[in-house]
Amino acid sequence: MILADFCKTLGFSEDQESILAPFWKEILENFPGDLAFLDEDFQKKWYPQIGNDPDFLPELLQVLPAIRNTPALKLYAWVLYYGLNRKEILPGLNTLPPPEKLLGDRAGLFVLAVAIGSFPLIAETHRRLGLPEHYTTDLFNWFAGACRIHRAGHGGVPGLCLNQYFWVRHYIDGKLFRIGRFEYLIHPVREFVPAVFRNKKDGRLAVFAPDGWSFDENGERAENGVFRTELIYADNSVTGTPIGPDGKTYCGQTQTISLEDFEPAVSPWEWVPSIHIPGGGGMSPEKVLDSMKQAKVFFKKYFKRDIRMFTCSSWILNPDWEKELPDSNMAKFIRLGWNVPAMPWNKAGLFFVFGKDDVDYDALPQDNALYRAFCNLHKKGRCLRAGSIFFMTEDLDKLHDGFYREKGKEIC
Repeated sequence: MILADFCKTLGFSEDQESILAPFWKEILENFPGDLAFLDEDFQKKWYPQIGNDPDFLPELLQVLPAIRNTPALKLYAWVLYYGLNRKEILPGLNTLPPPEKLLGDRAGLFVLAVAIGSFPLIAETHRRLGLPEHYTTDLFNWFAGACRIHRAGHGGVPGLCLNQYFWVRHYIDGKLFRIGRFEYLIHPVREFVPAVFRNKKDGRLAVFAPDGWSFDENGERAENGVFRTELIYADNSVTGTPIGPDGKTYCGQTQTISLEDFEPAVSPWEWVPSIHIPGGGGMSPEKVLDSMKQAKVFFKKYFKRDIRMFTCSSWILNPDWEKELPDSNMAKFIRLGWNVPAMPWNKAGLFFVFGKDDVDYDALPQDNALYRAFCNLHKKGRCLRAGSIFFMTEDLDKLHDGFYREKGKEIC
C-alpha cells in the first residue's frame, strides 16, 4: 500500500505521514500479511490475563473482523506492533493517532488488541530471566488500570489509550517489573534525585539541591526563578542548599558537611529503580513498605544487584495533597519518604484521574474526594505539580509515617 493512500484512509496529517515515510519500505518488507494476534483464539487466550472488571472481551472480539478485513487497519496494527517491537522503537510512533476515522469510539479496542499481541513477548522475557509466573500475571494487571483510564476519558467506552501503548516496551525489554503494589523501572540515578549523603557512623542523611536548580520567590521550583542553587565540592567537604525531608528547600541558606563524616548515599552509575504506581487503589503504607522490601530481595535474587535507593516522581506526590487530602494514602506515601521539590506541571494527574489532560473543572463530578481536591486547587489558583521522593533501602525496616521528618531535624 502506498503511504499517501494509507495516511489518507486513516486521516493522518502531513506531519504524521512524515514520521512513517523514512521507515515505510522497512515496514512493508517485514509485514507478514496475516497477524496471529488479531485471531479470536489468540485474544481469548491472552485477554483474561488483564483481569478487567468489567470484562469487555465480547466487545473486543466484535471489532477483530473489522480490523482483519480492512487493509489499512490491518496494516496499521502491524505498524504499531512492529514499530514497538523492532530493535529500536520507531521514532515518533507515540505521536500517531488512534484509528478513529475508521473505527470511531471502538478505536481504543483496536489499540488494546495490538497491545495484547505483545503479551507472549513479555512472558518470554520473564521465562528467560527465570522469574516465577506470578510476576508475569501481576504485571498484566497494569492493563486493567490503563483500561479504566480510557473509560474515564471516553464516556465509559472500553479500550486502551494509544499514548499508553508504548509503556509496553519496558516490559518486553525486561526493564520494568510489578512487585507487590508497585512497578519498578531499572535505570541509574534520575535527574530529579538530589545530592544525598549518609553519615558514616550513624546513618543520618544530608540532602542538597543539585547544582543549578531554580526556585521562585515562594521557594518552589521554577524554570527561571529568583534563586539558583550551587553544590560545591572543595577542601574535602560539600557545601550546598539543604532540602528538608518535607521537601522544603532552604533557599539562600547553605550547609557544609565534611566528607570525612559523610559519603554519597548512591553513585551515579548504580541502579536506582524508580517506582511507578499502577492504578487500582489500596496503596496503604503497609503495602508500600512490603512492595519495596520485596523489590530489594527481587533485584538481589534475579539480577545480583544491591539496591540502595528507590525513587519516585509522580502526580500522586503533589505536596498539596497533604493539605487537601491529609488522611489519604497519597498523603501517607508522601510522609513516608524524603520529599524532593519538583517542577510545576499544570496537567499533573489529570490524564490518570480523568482520562484526559484538558478538563472543564466546572463540569467535574463532586462525589469523589480526589475530584474535589483537584477542583479546590483550581479555585485557589494553585498550579498542579508533581512531586518526587526517595527511600533508602537501609531504612525500610525503620520507616513509618514521619520517620524521615523526625530524623531530618538533626540535619536541617
